[in-house]
Amino acid sequence: MVAAAVEVVAAGEAGAKCELLVISLQEMIYIGNALFVGGNDYPVKEVGVVSIAVRDPRETKRVTEAIIACLADRGQKA
Repeated sequence: MVAAAVEVVAAGEAGAKCELLVISLQEMIYIGNALFVGGNDYPVKEVGVVSIAVRDPRETKRVTEAIIACLADRGQKA
């Protein structure tokens, strides 16, 4: 199964830019605060995407930075 994600660069950076990234669900890591049954993030977890529950935007930032650091340590492009 293939999923698509859209990356948006802030409008203040020489205009808005969008890029379509096509990746498999097995390559995806989803970070959300409502991964519980009935939560708006639950459908992602339900289809089997690796999911990490967070409390707030600051925790999301810390988790994202940790994932990027781990990928960099493994010599992978983040």
